[in-house]
Amino acid sequence: MVAVFLTGKDKVMVSFLLLHYDPETGKEDPSKNGVCSNFLCDSKRGDKVQITGPSGKIMLLPEDNPNATHIMIATGTGVAPFRGYLRCMFMESVPIFKFNGLAWLFLGVANSDSLLYDEEFINYLHKYPDNFRYDRALRREHKNKKGGKMYVQDKIEEYSERSSNYWMKGRTSISVG
Repeated sequence: MVAVFLTGKDKVMVSFLLLHYDPETGKEDPSKNGVCSNFLCDSKRGDKVQITGPSGKIMLLPEDNPNATHIMIATGTGVAPFRGYLRCMFMESVPIFKFNGLAWLFLGVANSDSLLYDEEFINYLHKYPDNFRYDRALRREHKNKKGGKMYVQDKIEEYSERSSNYWMKGRTSISVG
C-alpha cells in the first residue's frame, strides 16, 4: 500500500493499493494493472502530478446540525469514505462545520490484518471519547453470540438496545459503505 499524507489547505492525502491478478486463476497478472494506481506507483519522489476531483456525487456532512449522530457501517475498503468523514469531523479545521455530535463506526473485515486505518480510528477513540465509537467485527477471529462467525450485522445487534435509540432519532444519519 502506498499512502501520501500531506496537510494544508491546498494539499491532498492519497492512499491506494496496487494489486493485479487474474480473477480466474487468482494469480498475479500484470495485464490487469489499473491506470491511475499504476501511474501513481510509477511516479518518483518529487514528480509533479495534476489531480482533479471529486467528480460525480460526493458525500457531504450536513452543516445544519453539528450535534447530529452519524452511524457508519462498512466492510473492507468501504471504510475509505468514512475515513474522510472522520478526518473532517476530528482533524481538519473546517470553518463551516464544527462537529460536536457522535460518530459511530461499525467495521467488518476478515481479520485484524485486514483493518484499514485502524490506528487512526483508535487515536480518535482516545482523543474524542465522547464523540466517537468504533466497533469492529473480525469474522475469522471473533464469534457472534450463537458461536458463529462475527459479521458487522452481528456487531450491530450486540448494541441493538443502545443503537436503536440512535436509529430512531430524527437527527441521525446512517451511511453504509
